[in-house]
Amino acid sequence: MPAAIQPISRALQLLAALNRRPLTTIEELHHDTELPKPTIVRLLQALMAVGYVEQISRSAGYRLSAKMLTLTSGYRQRDLLVDVARPLMDGFTRVHKWPLYLATLEDVTMSVRYSTAELSLVAPDHLPGYHYPFSLLVSAFGKAYLAFCPAAERRELLSQLVGATDVQDGLARDAVTVKAMLALVRKNGYATTGSIPGDRGRGIAVPVHQGHRLVGAISMRHYRSTMTEAAAVPRYLEPLQQLATAITDGLRLAKKRGAK
Repeated sequence: MPAAIQPISRALQLLAALNRRPLTTIEELHHDTELPKPTIVRLLQALMAVGYVEQISRSAGYRLSAKMLTLTSGYRQRDLLVDVARPLMDGFTRVHKWPLYLATLEDVTMSVRYSTAELSLVAPDHLPGYHYPFSLLVSAFGKAYLAFCPAAERRELLSQLVGATDVQDGLARDAVTVKAMLALVRKNGYATTGSIPGDRGRGIAVPVHQGHRLVGAISMRHYRSTMTEAAAVPRYLEPLQQLATAITDGLRLAKKRGAK
């Protein structure tokens, strides 16, 4: 490769690696690209200087900025969701202390797009990294998504889970129980994490909409041992629902600005 092209090639390689995760550390970029860390740091500084990359924090790492929209349609709508939700979620955790997780549907699982666990001193756990698959039928945000998505989408998702070999997803074969569970979630307006051996945390999740379209769910995690569901829901459900509404409003405003 001609020497003059190498810096451009490396910058594009770095941007591609950044696009794989909502947040990426230098160590992860080094692993993904095999570029030397000093080179990665120089490229990140250059990309930040022109506004295409931003550093969230020293521990959380780096992410693509909304300016990428000026270059490619590859900046997906779900990235806009994270842009809007991140400051609102951060504010929630600073006030209420507990960590939040924002997840969207990926195939027939839920995938974490952003978390405030780094901001919380009382996080019961740090859930596995971004894009780790969480069960639709056991995770709080999975049950919230299934309960509030359109009926046709719910039927399709459940039909795909019926043949699953995973014990958690195999619950879909008990159609009566699943129907009753999701009806209760819709009635209550929230979902909680199912029984998972060794899980010391419980999630309380609410759906997130963009207009009339369901785009994901937010779950607040707390210790099961320090707070029962009966104690947590009266205290945190309304703030969680207000947060979801604020994200919906933020998405509407962002879309309006983008249409101008």
